[in-house]
Amino acid sequence: SHFADTRDTLCYATNDNQIANKQLMNSEIDLALVVGGFNSSNTTHLVEMHINEHPTLFIDSENKIQEGSVRHYNAATKQLDEDKINWNEFKTIAIVGGASCPDSIIEDLIRKVLSFQSQNADIEGALKQLEQFYNGL
Repeated sequence: SHFADTRDTLCYATNDNQIANKQLMNSEIDLALVVGGFNSSNTTHLVEMHINEHPTLFIDSENKIQEGSVRHYNAATKQLDEDKINWNEFKTIAIVGGASCPDSIIEDLIRKVLSFQSQNADIEGALKQLEQFYNGL
């Protein structure tokens, strides 16, 4: 699997993160996982941007995803919905972090999603790809 990660923040990294998010929006993505606080206007804005382009799920931690399901926030109903999911169906999953989402949560989410995919999932390769993406900005 290929992973992309971006932050859209109002701190010193704003410019790089906006560039990363624009690059991500122009990519072919099968699923976007947006992670951050359900009350965060920043993260909600990211969800709104991505949901118009590709399937998007809003979660607040890696604990919301399991091997065969995902519990995600539905902004319209303001409740958690649970959907069945087959992680192997997705070739490219974007993991998008809100402004206050720590790097450790993004990394934990990448590791967890890859653990649900084929036995050949390359976790360290995905993390290295992510580091190269940021170094290229």
